[in-house]
Amino acid sequence: MTTTPKNIFIGFVDNDSYTRVGMQYALHKSSPEGYVYNVVYAPTVPQLLTIMESQKDLVPQIHVVLLDILLDDNSQLRNNIRTFVELDIPVLVISNVVTPEKRRQAYQANASGVVSKKRSPKALATDILDVVQGKYIFTPDFAVAFTNAPDPIKHVKLAPQELETMRLYAIGYEATEIAAMLKPVRAKSDSAISPLTVKTYLSRIRKKYADVGRDATGRKGVRQRAYEDGLITHENFIRALDDEAFNVVCITDE
Repeated sequence: MTTTPKNIFIGFVDNDSYTRVGMQYALHKSSPEGYVYNVVYAPTVPQLLTIMESQKDLVPQIHVVLLDILLDDNSQLRNNIRTFVELDIPVLVISNVVTPEKRRQAYQANASGVVSKKRSPKALATDILDVVQGKYIFTPDFAVAFTNAPDPIKHVKLAPQELETMRLYAIGYEATEIAAMLKPVRAKSDSAISPLTVKTYLSRIRKKYADVGRDATGRKGVRQRAYEDGLITHENFIRALDDEAFNVVCITDE
């Protein structure tokens, strides 16, 4: 299990200069016991990336990014999230107003959570530590956003074996276990399905989702796509997270 660093570096991307400075002060003062929060801020994603690259002596690593939804450069939320996720940096989206559509976009892009700027500094500091430790932040609005979703999602046509592989992989089974569970395509076939075949199915699944612009990178991406497409239930989704080292934090108030 990865040890959480005591000095935690937080990237904060927000339009407003007063908000950036205020957040830096508030989070530093609200650092959980035993930890020190260091906030590095910028008005846009490219500018934060530049700071990360040019100031490595002062900022050796960003452990989590707080990301506002609307930025002055008109960049897309999902693209901004994916920029950091591809660098293995978890993203916590934070905003004063979050519509169900934006909330869906955030989770579909693999954000670790979406919270309100109205949360107290102490509560937000706890959220940040949870995300750094690999957990997800879910508020009651998470279920509302997906339950009331329109149907703009581009669906993917998968073969029966691919559908079952995706379902089993999404709820936590490994390739060797999935291979033992899958039935051969031909009912009378004596040949067992190998883990390599399962990995081939997963590669096909990821490519098909990528072809329609839906990221299915890693187990996390596959799980979220499976949940969106109804292959696993909300209970499966939460249980799968809890069974791994990720865990889930459910917030009952903002």
